[in-house]
Amino acid sequence: MTTTTATGIEALSADYVARLAERTPKSHALRQQAELVLSGGVSSHFKAWQPFYVAKAEGSHLTDVDGNDYVDLVMGFGPNSLGHSPRVVMDAVRAVLDHGTSLAVGTPLEVELAQAIARLVPSMEQMRFVVTGTEATMMALRTARAFTRRTRVARFEGHYHGQHDGALASVAHVGGSEERPQPVADGAGIPQAVLDDVVVLPWNDIDKVAPVVREAVDDLAAIILEPVPFSNIGGVEPDPEFLRALRELTAQHGTLCILGYHARGPRELDLNWWYKGISVVHGFTQQRWRHQRAMATGMDLIRTHQFSYAPLITHRFDLSGVDAAFACFTDRPAGFVKSVIIP
Repeated sequence: MTTTTATGIEALSADYVARLAERTPKSHALRQQAELVLSGGVSSHFKAWQPFYVAKAEGSHLTDVDGNDYVDLVMGFGPNSLGHSPRVVMDAVRAVLDHGTSLAVGTPLEVELAQAIARLVPSMEQMRFVVTGTEATMMALRTARAFTRRTRVARFEGHYHGQHDGALASVAHVGGSEERPQPVADGAGIPQAVLDDVVVLPWNDIDKVAPVVREAVDDLAAIILEPVPFSNIGGVEPDPEFLRALRELTAQHGTLCILGYHARGPRELDLNWWYKGISVVHGFTQQRWRHQRAMATGMDLIRTHQFSYAPLITHRFDLSGVDAAFACFTDRPAGFVKSVIIP
């Protein structure tokens, strides 16, 4: 990009921001209020960019507090493939709200959804429902350590796996050489002892990955990855043989492989298609253990498989499983985000 082009883009951006500010005085006032009571003015770093506050969302459109209309290209970062407030989902949610919200006990819908998932993916024999992707990957890694009796975990630069300490290494920051990346904390408060248990791998090059894995393999419980990483490096598809070679490498050394994948919903990509597609295209065999997470039209609902080692690990969370979220799926599945543990 030339200096002239960069200057032109900056000028256009400044002009757009100025015109947007003129159209959104109520949002501007809300932001000033928010910064007094919310850290950074928002409840998530993903919202830090927001230039306006939304009063209503319907279909593909957002309406802000000033009455401005926008076409939404973000769609909740993925799960709203049916659009905002789809009638079929809203009706299903309203139908269960009168029966309670967060009950801390099991419900029939919980069993019904688990049975539906098991039918869609026959190798998904057992599962757990949890609330966030962070909890899902955290439990997946803990389960991998319990099963293998090993401590360290490998991950790829730029892949996203949640907000727990072990996942926040080399997500948006990189260190070391291209062949030998070093773990870098994505923010303050992550102990060096956590980083010492993380092995960072370069993406999409098995010749660079294999030597690093072989050096760490005696204490390597799992490798976690996005098979097509969208979160930070823009949907870089792996070479056709990369995932297959990675799977063979982990199988040789008894290391688990955890795949975390983001998909928009059954209109574009359903559970069965995704599982068969990954298996066929990249040569994976039938999986026995898998860890899954999902989102229902923006209502957080994560599903995770604890397999036979569930009695040996602790998983206590009373908000795991809310009927309002289950209803989004049992009536008509809307959006999926999933991960798979492959032994």
